[in-house]
Amino acid sequence: MKILSTETNLGSATNISNAPVVRLFNSGDDNILVTRKDYNTSIKGSFMVMSGDVVYCEKYFTDTLEGSADVKATKVAYSSMMSFVGQDSAGPTYTHSVSATNVDEGGSFTTTITTTNVDDGTNLYWELSGTNVTSADFSSGALTGTASISSNSATFSHTVDEDTLTEGTEIVTIKVYSDSGRNTQVGNTLTVTLADTSTTPVFNTKSVSYDGNDAVIFPMNSSSLDWGSSESATFECWFKINAYTGSWNALFGRWKGGQYGFLMEISNDGKAFFAIGNGSGYYANMESSSGDVSAGTWYHIAAVKTGTTGAMYLNGTSIATTNSWNQGHSNSTRDIVLGGNADSYTGYGLDGYLTDVRFTVGQALYSGNFTPNTSPLTTTSQGAVASAVKFLGSQSSTTTAAIKVLNGNASDTATVFGDPTISSDLPY
Repeated sequence: MKILSTETNLGSATNISNAPVVRLFNSGDDNILVTRKDYNTSIKGSFMVMSGDVVYCEKYFTDTLEGSADVKATKVAYSSMMSFVGQDSAGPTYTHSVSATNVDEGGSFTTTITTTNVDDGTNLYWELSGTNVTSADFSSGALTGTASISSNSATFSHTVDEDTLTEGTEIVTIKVYSDSGRNTQVGNTLTVTLADTSTTPVFNTKSVSYDGNDAVIFPMNSSSLDWGSSESATFECWFKINAYTGSWNALFGRWKGGQYGFLMEISNDGKAFFAIGNGSGYYANMESSSGDVSAGTWYHIAAVKTGTTGAMYLNGTSIATTNSWNQGHSNSTRDIVLGGNADSYTGYGLDGYLTDVRFTVGQALYSGNFTPNTSPLTTTSQGAVASAVKFLGSQSSTTTAAIKVLNGNASDTATVFGDPTISSDLPY
């Protein structure tokens, strides 16, 4: 066979050097549909080139061919010995249907692909998507997959996970593509409504109540709460102030003269303040406006270090930032104090409640305004990696217990100053 032109690909429409006879080679892993159009871009026919195959095509010299960059085309001389690929002027068709359009948790649905003029063995690539739709929504199946055509048909199925999470109704969108990169959709789009049949879980979480002269103190003998100068971190909790009794209301921290680490507190005029140290010296802070915090209301508060910058969020809204959180932290012995400040337990104590105190090193869990959690924090919620969560406390029915505390060989049980008590008052 005589080659009359250099090789080109069919990633876009081309007439291949005005050739009336063209040699096509599919160098890709997928079967590829090639479409022939005349100079007015009207479709004259289409045909499938199987993966690894070489075929020959006849066309008018101004006609174009288009399929994929994986299809290599050259102009060749005509020979009476050639066998030309058949061209279907109607082209292949793709129609999709689903066995159920409304599915409860625990139910399942099957998607059926029906085609015409598609060769057996042709792979099609399906995808499920939707707002808040994840692979965890399904106990079988996945969000993407491959369906192989046999006798112009293929199916795939999904079972909806039956969990205890109250997530609300979700809409799943189903699309099918002719390429593994999922760029060229074929056929119609389907939707399935997933009904949430979960019951609202009963939380066993408690809060800790303080009277302004209390503290819960976890001894530390570990570098778990150290961070690098450009390492990310997140410090957060839920709190409610009963009354402003002093100049400052300390929520949590590792803070005492000469051992400054971090300290979250609220001023008596409703200003949120997060102080930042390197384990010994105090060098930066974030401070919100007066009146941001009112007594008698639950709030979620978070201080987030992203690289060398910081942001403080109140109920998911940014209220203060800093560009100076640029030093590492090193201190293995400073206590974790909840509801008070080691500089003066009786002078800076919280008159109110704490729950869900969590310290995460190595992750900035919030990168912009967000909706706070509506269920208790865990070591993996909000995208946290369990190994990055160094402390999670103020959740159990014991004031001196923590869900997780990495404190070396120090005791896992805290001591108390004053008489903090357990409460069922919660923000959820």
